[in-house]
Amino acid sequence: MQTLKPITFETVLSMVKQLSLTDQIRLLEWIARQVKQTLSQTFQQTSSVEMPTGVSGKQLLQFAGLIPPDELQQISQAIETDCARIDFDEW
Repeated sequence: MQTLKPITFETVLSMVKQLSLTDQIRLLEWIARQVKQTLSQTFQQTSSVEMPTGVSGKQLLQFAGLIPPDELQQISQAIETDCARIDFDEW
């Protein structure tokens, strides 16, 4: 049995670049339709879930300033570094 090698983003990109501009546009339009359909289905599935009610901003003001600025900077940096990362194999 032959083991399939995973296709990398670079491989897909080089294949797309070989398409004509018209075909690249068609591909992007197809991808956009697929993403829209998937998001629509996901939204429909999750919209029936009742979300908990939050609290007002006034109630949260009591916590303002409790986290030291250097810790806020570390949190911001961690979010920017880790949340901006895209794992193409995740799907």
